[in-house]
Amino acid sequence: MYYAIDKDGKRVHIDNAHSMNDYFCPICGLKLVLKRGPVISHHFSHLINQACVDKYHYDMSEWHEALQNLFPDNTREYVLSNGIKSHRADVFIEKKNTVLEFQHSSLSSIEFSDRCDFYTSFGYNLVWIFDLREEAKENKIYNYKENLYRWLNPKRTFNNYLPSKNKNIELYFELENDKMVKIIWAPKDGFERFMTDTSIYNRKYFVNRFLKKEIIKLVPLRDLKDRIKESYKVDGISYYLGCPKTNNHVATLNECIECDYYQGYKDDYILCNKRFIDLNIDLHTLVEIKKITNGYITEIKIDDNIYEIESYPKRQKKDLFSLWNDKYKYMIVKNMETLKYYLITSNPKSQFEKYNRVYGKVSNDSENFSEKSSEIIDVEREIWILFSKKKKIKSHNS
Repeated sequence: MYYAIDKDGKRVHIDNAHSMNDYFCPICGLKLVLKRGPVISHHFSHLINQACVDKYHYDMSEWHEALQNLFPDNTREYVLSNGIKSHRADVFIEKKNTVLEFQHSSLSSIEFSDRCDFYTSFGYNLVWIFDLREEAKENKIYNYKENLYRWLNPKRTFNNYLPSKNKNIELYFELENDKMVKIIWAPKDGFERFMTDTSIYNRKYFVNRFLKKEIIKLVPLRDLKDRIKESYKVDGISYYLGCPKTNNHVATLNECIECDYYQGYKDDYILCNKRFIDLNIDLHTLVEIKKITNGYITEIKIDDNIYEIESYPKRQKKDLFSLWNDKYKYMIVKNMETLKYYLITSNPKSQFEKYNRVYGKVSNDSENFSEKSSEIIDVEREIWILFSKKKKIKSHNS
């Protein structure tokens, strides 16, 4: 244990203890000795010939101490008693009604079950974090399909434990340094297989969750998607504004479905991951979503670095002639100064050469155009963007 009681009944941490003073177990009251060797973490211990009434096997590893030290002093090694038994919770957050237990060393299935029963008998939620980095490093635990894992020769600790049947208990495995997965399923015959909830958690997540209001959730970069919403329809064809691939940033549903970056269609939104592929960052990198603007992820955090991402590349303003393509049946352009839209059905350059003017139908909303065409001014100025277009249908001669 890292905390003991001095002669005045005050809690003292091992690092603040003096070798000339007496310290006592907070559960059984027996005198303790100071262990300050070079191998394991400094701690208090009972004398060899003395046995504490608390029979639990408490972890004394540096990993265990590091996790405990994330939480305030008064929450660590918190003694809980039901009048018959007393035990020390690694961390107890009273405001959250939660006990946290950190386990690096081996633990029998009997003691694991007993601890679960003891802490939940008070009505508390229980969060377990097990250090299984060594097993993962040696490929005894490995991810074989999406959020499914295999565990070769799993610990017997969980022989009698079913995640789906214990709603007040959360079980996490740390498989890499500061990267943890939450276990949501395992078969009745043991933990040779188990399923996670797909998220990756770190130590900061637990601190924020139990000590702050904000909950930080990390997701792999490959899972980020934009939600591109239908903007308008023309001739029964849906157009999606905000495509990060096309030069004019407008795409039809068919164009999206045929695109390599298409990630599905949900709730009237196209799901697209091109902007995140273009970051050229390992897609397995864990990121925190910091900001979403109009359905687009515009800011992410990786470690301590903030990345700002344009919702999609800004469209370059051009003169009206440069926007036309002879393959177009028509195009809709937008004047970025007046914000008016114009429907043009023939080559503006040809019109200008013939009439010294360019004509088109005008609209304030890109849909309801005037019945008659009128002259378009400022056609030579670079104040125009291509809003949408329709290509000519190719004819096949017999």
